[in-house]
Amino acid sequence: MPRTKNPPKPTWTSLIEHELNSTDDFMNVAELMAKTGANFNQATAALHHLKKRKAIDSVESNGRLYWFATPSSDTRVRTVEQRRPEDPGTRKTRRSRHGLQN
Repeated sequence: MPRTKNPPKPTWTSLIEHELNSTDDFMNVAELMAKTGANFNQATAALHHLKKRKAIDSVESNGRLYWFATPSSDTRVRTVEQRRPEDPGTRKTRRSRHGLQN
């Protein structure tokens, strides 16, 4: 039985990677955000992870970064295609370590 009732959803990293692999061209962050529905933080976090693992690379032109897939040099051992979001209210709020009240 799953820990949460929420249905599985694709990860932002898998969505970004899929878009870059499926297109045969360079894409910038704005185009990736429009295609995947990710916000800026989600898109850049996924791009950072994929670049760190050499699944993608980037080139700069006129002050803008353009991203492209490099699946042959991917160093990841495991990929997670789906995640299950947590139910709201499942985590307890932390007490402040400094005695400050919210």
